[in-house]
Amino acid sequence: MPAVTKTLRYHVPIRKRADFVAARVRYVVPAERRRESGVEIGAVDARAAADRFLASPALSDATRRAYGGDVREFCAWLEEQDTGLEEVDVRVLADYVAWLGGARHGRKLAPATISRKLAAVRAFLRHALGPDRVPDAR
Repeated sequence: MPAVTKTLRYHVPIRKRADFVAARVRYVVPAERRRESGVEIGAVDARAAADRFLASPALSDATRRAYGGDVREFCAWLEEQDTGLEEVDVRVLADYVAWLGGARHGRKLAPATISRKLAAVRAFLRHALGPDRVPDAR
């Protein structure tokens, strides 16, 4: 139970940042999938990490719905590129943005849509890999 601070009218619980931050969990590819796909032991499974991120209680239902498609699309793109989640860096994100900016399904995405998708992916990567591994938006 968090400590309670007494004020003149209200009893306000004080919480530490640690109460809101989920524990960093490594998402390991199951052994049978490692054998089938040749994935190295301890590799981070992007889809499992995405499911964990989207199930986070820190996200509102509206945010979960908005981020869901964007994060799953990014995971599918990583699989197409044969890139593991732990290999994501600035160059991989730049390639992803270039792919988003190209003609898809006969039309280009608007810059605002690309920014929204990238914001969702960055939030996902901060959750899965930690904030130190994710570049700032610029």
